[in-house]
Amino acid sequence: MCWKRSNFLIMKQNKLKNLIFSKKNKSGRNHTGRITVRRRGGGHKRLYRKVNYNFISSLFQILSTEYDPNRNINISIVRCLISGKFDYILLNKGVNPGDIVKTDGRIINGGRYSLKELPPNYLVNNIELRPYSGGQLARSSGTFCKILQKDYKKSLVRLKLPSLEERFVNINCKGTVGQISNNFCHINLRMTKKPKQMLV
Repeated sequence: MCWKRSNFLIMKQNKLKNLIFSKKNKSGRNHTGRITVRRRGGGHKRLYRKVNYNFISSLFQILSTEYDPNRNINISIVRCLISGKFDYILLNKGVNPGDIVKTDGRIINGGRYSLKELPPNYLVNNIELRPYSGGQLARSSGTFCKILQKDYKKSLVRLKLPSLEERFVNINCKGTVGQISNNFCHINLRMTKKPKQMLV
């Protein structure tokens, strides 16, 4: 069940007010006011949305997706159906507005689990490097990590990163099942003439 537009705008003004901040454009200047990075400045004003990289809930609903000018992926607004809390999270591929994600007793796309609960060859994203530190790996558009091996004696999990590097992570770290949504649809376009390249 998707929310009506008017109800959603009222909710966004009230509930998400503490998750949206103004962002100052530094224009390539340091603390003394001197230009240290050239050719920066201008552009449209941006608001920063505070994304929860460690959102954990056994029952939540995807309310809507939103464009974020500070990232190369869309973000989604979710509401925990247990506590009623609203948050921004990274948008997973295959998760649509109106979906209700229930993670009790089963592994589902978009749910966040400890790595020791997931079998090998699963695709995960937004993975922690240390327990309870928040997701730091595979947060960009279209990225994911693959679980290769689990060592219960050493409490380690071997992951294959998007760069094809293999890395060991603590087995108690959490990750989100699935792949980050990919917004770079223009990469697959066939450029037939020069004006079309300039519009991308």
